[in-house]
Amino acid sequence: METPFLEDLEDYKLKEYDWTILKRLYKYAKPYTRKLVLSLFFLLTASIGELSLPYITKLAIDKYIVTGQFHNFWHIILLYLAALLIIFIASYYQSYTVQLTGQYIMYDMRVNIFRHIQYLPVKFFNRTPVGKIMTRVTNDIEVINELFTAGVLTIIGDVFILAGILIAMFLLNSYLASIVILILPLIFLTSFLFRKNVRETYNRVRFWLSKMNSFLQESISGISIIQIFNAERQNFNRFDELNNEYKQANLDSIFYYAIFYPAIELIAAIATALILFFGGINIIKGIITFGVLVAFLQYSYRFFRPISDLTEKYNIVLSAIVASERIFKILDEPEDKQYFGNELLIKKAPLISFQNVSFAYDEKLVLHDISFEVASNQRVALVGPTGSGKTTIVNLLLKFYDNYSGTISIDGCDIRNLSASSVRKIIGVVFQEPFLFSKSLKENLYLGHTEFQEYPMDKIIHDVIGDKFMKRFKNKLDYKIGERGIELSTGERQLIAFARALSVNPLLLILDEATASIDPETEYWIQKRLDSWLASHTSLIIAHRLSTIKHANQIIMLADGRIIEHGTHEKLMKNKSKYYLFCNHFIQTA
Repeated sequence: METPFLEDLEDYKLKEYDWTILKRLYKYAKPYTRKLVLSLFFLLTASIGELSLPYITKLAIDKYIVTGQFHNFWHIILLYLAALLIIFIASYYQSYTVQLTGQYIMYDMRVNIFRHIQYLPVKFFNRTPVGKIMTRVTNDIEVINELFTAGVLTIIGDVFILAGILIAMFLLNSYLASIVILILPLIFLTSFLFRKNVRETYNRVRFWLSKMNSFLQESISGISIIQIFNAERQNFNRFDELNNEYKQANLDSIFYYAIFYPAIELIAAIATALILFFGGINIIKGIITFGVLVAFLQYSYRFFRPISDLTEKYNIVLSAIVASERIFKILDEPEDKQYFGNELLIKKAPLISFQNVSFAYDEKLVLHDISFEVASNQRVALVGPTGSGKTTIVNLLLKFYDNYSGTISIDGCDIRNLSASSVRKIIGVVFQEPFLFSKSLKENLYLGHTEFQEYPMDKIIHDVIGDKFMKRFKNKLDYKIGERGIELSTGERQLIAFARALSVNPLLLILDEATASIDPETEYWIQKRLDSWLASHTSLIIAHRLSTIKHANQIIMLADGRIIEHGTHEKLMKNKSKYYLFCNHFIQTA
């Protein structure tokens, strides 16, 4: 059995050409075919200009310099300068066009993958580290950009130049050309050994970069916990290990590159020496001119550069295929089918019903035959020890999971047949740990929903946040609250979460330990303002505090995923059973 490390590393191994993946990539490039063709045209134009320079040099030497006849020599100079100008203009437009196209393709891919990620089921995010997803959306797409900007088109250009140089050399002198051909097996062997070794180091570079990104994301997100528990040194040591592995992988890659390019230069120097030796003999014998030898040397120099480039471009193509495969693995994840279904069209506080609902996380059953109702305009509280299934019930009602047995209905409509967006549209949720975005107060309340901006937000702010707390925000809705509201107190963040939940004018309000982390004064403030609102709305409350649940119309006691008691607070306290003991041991102490 493979270790998780090896299974992870397997995702980063460069593989041979996969034409299926290349075809899928072409779909992103297809809208920009004209730009790519134009870029290819400029590339070939620049290549033709490059091929003409040695021949122009030959003409200048044989026709003017050797003979000493400089009449109309300026024609050759102008021709050489014109070729250089064509190369410059063509290279500029080729580079600009291909880079522009690459940016468009990356933009489209990022939009596509981000849009897809937003509609993936929660279970995908439960099993996929955030850092890994970040690497896909950023680094892997950058690798694919290299495929279009420095890969395919450059390979075509290099092959074109190689073919052109070979033709030109054979036309000039087949004997000297055959000497260059005899050197090729040595180049191919060097390229093969380089490609084989650098591919493995490239695997490791990509792997450790992904690991380091994941670790950084996790460390920065949890920096307060790290500092509280004085774990900075241990955390740094772990980062140092990852960073060292990443550095070592890069050093190994540098080592092979440091060997490969000088090796190619050495082989090119050997070829140059052979051309000079045999070319010099041929000049003495009068077989070739001095201009031919100079042109041959220039063609020889240009011949070895694209060969070394092709070796590097080969790895770019392979790494782009691997990066594409990882991206397509996410894009092939099925979107949450719960986004599709009928619209829920209700205008009043709904009746919520759970009938014989059972549910398992990864084959571990966490809910067992749960049945209860939340009547319209009523308040139902779920209580029980940690792990009893309270939050799972909320997650099922919010349609985060659909692989449960039994029936969950809203006003008699099975939520399996309803779209997730229409179900969530009628629900306002406040969790124990509110998540705030690095935006303004207004943007955190509306979350981009322009349709809610007609709702009396001033009234919600006055009723929930209060004038006292608004002074903290300088009475401005465009007040920037900082990343995740880190500069705000827990109570202030929770007040914003309550205001956000009420801003959608929900017909059903879910409070999941919403007041567990705030002080009694803020809790009293919130409860006082919620009482009148809850009287005319359906609500489902998860709490441990007696002050939060004692006024509920019905209290449901859960343990190990089962309902063990239900009734009003007074009734359950009179029974002096599980709920009574729970109150004495947990709620009152809390």
